[in-house]
Amino acid sequence: MRPLSILRSSAIFVLFLMSACGAPEESLESSEISAGIAMREEVVGVQILDDPFIWLEEVESDDALAWAAEQNALSIPKLQGDPRFETIRSEIEAVLTSEDRIPSGSLVNGNVYNFWQDNDHIRGILRRTSLESYAGDSTQWETVLDIDELANIESANWVYKGRTCLPGNPSRCLIHLSDGGKDAVSIREFDLDLANFIDGGFFVGEAKTNIDWVDANTLLVGSDFGDGSLTTSGYARTLRLWRRGTALENAEQI
Repeated sequence: MRPLSILRSSAIFVLFLMSACGAPEESLESSEISAGIAMREEVVGVQILDDPFIWLEEVESDDALAWAAEQNALSIPKLQGDPRFETIRSEIEAVLTSEDRIPSGSLVNGNVYNFWQDNDHIRGILRRTSLESYAGDSTQWETVLDIDELANIESANWVYKGRTCLPGNPSRCLIHLSDGGKDAVSIREFDLDLANFIDGGFFVGEAKTNIDWVDANTLLVGSDFGDGSLTTSGYARTLRLWRRGTALENAEQI
């Protein structure tokens, strides 16, 4: 079974069966969880809790992954053991991978751009076609960026998280890529017309980054700039003005 199909089908099927199956018998009772959360202190009337499961925030740690595997071992047999499972899984997969899906897109410099996933493109491709071809009966697509190919070349688990394009020149974009699908992304400058990443262009390493264009040579960036720059959930609490040709760490805080 294809990885994309497994993930999508399982996720949707879990939602469908949650009320029917209930929680696994071996899982923690809500009373146990509640009892495990003890009040630590009060600050200006706000209760701060000591969460015994805070270690799960380190989502790729050995302990968190082992815990997730244990929960999967409890839940998956219950889901797959339901007599409706295979029928519903097959129906969902057929819808998600249907070639009859409407390829919604965006118009950039006379071309229609669309991000597409199917059984041949598990991670997806960014592709384009002319407006005339898009409106015709047999659309001819050209691949602009192949995420599966990029992941193989770079030995990374890339998940496409979208693009932020320059107003007035939407062919110049910032591509957002997540390693494994987490909130943190790497960001690279990309030229849609040339269908390649810009050598020496804007680049932001993995972080929970917010970013946008000011002009062709200037960005607004909220990212990880070290001590004091992030909230407790790992998102930016400062905003900086980053000019092309300068180091990101030297960007001016505004």
